[in-house]
Amino acid sequence: MDKLLVGLSVLFANVKALFYKVAYLARVKAELIVVSPYFPSVRVRNGGMIACARVKFRRRCAIFADGGIVEIGRGVFFNNDCSINSNQLVVIGANTLLGEGVKIYDHNHRVIEGVVSHSEFDSAPVHIGSDCWIGSNVVILPGVIICDRAIIGADSVITKSITEPGTYVTENVRLRKVN
Repeated sequence: MDKLLVGLSVLFANVKALFYKVAYLARVKAELIVVSPYFPSVRVRNGGMIACARVKFRRRCAIFADGGIVEIGRGVFFNNDCSINSNQLVVIGANTLLGEGVKIYDHNHRVIEGVVSHSEFDSAPVHIGSDCWIGSNVVILPGVIICDRAIIGADSVITKSITEPGTYVTENVRLRKVN
């Protein structure tokens, strides 16, 4: 009985993915082999999403492509509560694992003379390589490039590119005024 429910859930997820393709006028491109009953919440406005086969989503994942493009490689795994927000471009390489609560942003609100704009953004593409492991609650900010086979420790905030494979963590975090 459990196998039947899982099978029906996966079938529903693939039908939902197909619905997204039709509803968003093919701006969601996928091989549509979603191996999860939990296809993410997807909002595509003037952008697009490309997902390869065997992408796995857990519960409450969200992908927002508001003017941007999200490309997800083959075999990527999203744990619970992950989100991607794209105004430009977010690319995730094949076989990358994202822990719970990972947030990826390719834009920030523009700040002009100390005033935060609600409708203007500064954007820069985000590229995450293949075979990476992004730990729980990691935040990846605009303009970051993460090389293949990098490991990012839990609760890290990634503001700069990582160019060599290895394990990276945020240490000695202190709040300080930057300007």
